[in-house]
Amino acid sequence: DPSSSSASISVSSVDLAQYKTIYIQASSSGSVTWESSDASVATAKAGVSGQLFIYGAAPGTAKITAKSANGTALATVSVTVSAPEAVRFAYTTPNIITAGASFNLKAVTDTQKSAVRFEIDGVGTYDTTSYDSESQGDNNVRIFSASATISTPGTYTVRAYSSSGGGYSSDYREFTILVVSTTDSDTTTGESRRVSDSMLDNIASYEGYVPQVSPDTLAGNIPTVGYGYVVSKNTTFYNNLTRSEAKAMLADTVNRGSYTTEINRFISSNGLLMSQCQFDALASFSYNVGAGYWNGSGDCYVRTVIMNTVVPPQDLSSSNPYGGKVTASTLPMYQDHSASSTQITTLKINTSVNILDYYRDSSTKQSWYKVSASGKSGWVRAGDVAFNSTSGLTHDLNYVDAYTFGSNLLDWHVAGGNCYIGLYYRRLAEAKVFSYGNYAEASPSNGNYKKNTYGYKVPSCL
Repeated sequence: DPSSSSASISVSSVDLAQYKTIYIQASSSGSVTWESSDASVATAKAGVSGQLFIYGAAPGTAKITAKSANGTALATVSVTVSAPEAVRFAYTTPNIITAGASFNLKAVTDTQKSAVRFEIDGVGTYDTTSYDSESQGDNNVRIFSASATISTPGTYTVRAYSSSGGGYSSDYREFTILVVSTTDSDTTTGESRRVSDSMLDNIASYEGYVPQVSPDTLAGNIPTVGYGYVVSKNTTFYNNLTRSEAKAMLADTVNRGSYTTEINRFISSNGLLMSQCQFDALASFSYNVGAGYWNGSGDCYVRTVIMNTVVPPQDLSSSNPYGGKVTASTLPMYQDHSASSTQITTLKINTSVNILDYYRDSSTKQSWYKVSASGKSGWVRAGDVAFNSTSGLTHDLNYVDAYTFGSNLLDWHVAGGNCYIGLYYRRLAEAKVFSYGNYAEASPSNGNYKKNTYGYKVPSCL
């Protein structure tokens, strides 16, 4: 019965550039089709959960109409498509640049562009006509490249313009690049960081390549595209992405979005010394669970283990103990600094302890404190004990107890109330990178990717 059909659209008009898609909400019931008054200008496709995607095929205007089976117009949205953007994506390879080393400036454009100009503030201008071509379905792009070198560490603003045969465009794609003195993965510093190319490759593998926008069934059917990019309502994006576009979008999202910003804020506000491999692991984790984790929302025990970590005081001894407390719900106390030694007792959360001694195994990177509490003394894992005062102490994450950190990270394997082995493997990979810089086993293509190499505690549901 056509008269029982209905439809509504959340907006009355939309504007988008040629080759881009916009996601809006549109509900319908009964037999409804979406038609364009001019398919050469704009087309529409319905998704799940009231999602409607409108594509700008060419500059001009058109109307998208929801129609019942008998042709009755139920809802309409006006579409205005403007000229294509000068540059779709702009980035560098590598993502983190070493001072004095050559790097490549990259820009992705449509096939009408014949040249690209990069302007780096305070450094210089780089013009290029050199490009590679790439396609995904009916989406064809050009990837322009120019080589550059910057000798002084810092953050630099870059603008990428394009040309279609005449002068360069007035509009541009702006982005920033990070130049550092060293890209060593193990040295801890308090400086701001970005994700390394090795971790970007691994994140891309974890997320999986999705060229066309699709619903994420583990996250309430939110639309995603590329390598895990979440598309927000009433925003435009490029669909049917080539692999280079998807990788560029991933780098841009991680660099410009809250993922990098929130971790760097966490480093700065807590006076942390962090290495590149530790930053990489936390960036992958937050790209999956949300950057809000680092500003205090949700389960915080991974943060707690990090904040418990300090360089042990040089005067720490049985004759000069420091006060502390247990931060784990239960904490076994052992006769020696080994979980294979005799267990003496179990301490409860918030139990006050005196910290008497410290031991760290340089091979396993497990850290232990000798403590006394309730008339007993023995060894406990350092990641589960906080000093009452950290004044004068340094939060250097090269002292993190690898076992406590990794075991707690593995607890983040649940989505929608269900345990997922794939999330467990991802957490396992991030733990390997954080404490051991083991990027090889963190890659899904590695034979040991699923192996619990360092003996972390496996969640009971798995």
